[in-house]
Amino acid sequence: MVSKLLGYVIVALGIIGLASTSFPPIRNYLSLSASMSSTVIMPLSLIVTIIGAVLVYLAGKGQKKGTEVPIYEGKKVVGYRRI
Repeated sequence: MVSKLLGYVIVALGIIGLASTSFPPIRNYLSLSASMSSTVIMPLSLIVTIIGAVLVYLAGKGQKKGTEVPIYEGKKVVGYRRI
């Protein structure tokens, strides 16, 4: 299964790409070439962000909501508790 961390990294890269289209200082700091226009970077960054969000969603979907642990009285199991 896909790791949530990988999804978060991909989302962060997409957000950085979106920020670079909106804020020229970020674009200069990342030293993106002038040949790449904002009309190319913005849709690609949006797609990368959406893919990352889907990966985070899918990675979290497979986890159990709660697990049951036994309740003991001596050596005898008398019930189960959800944690």
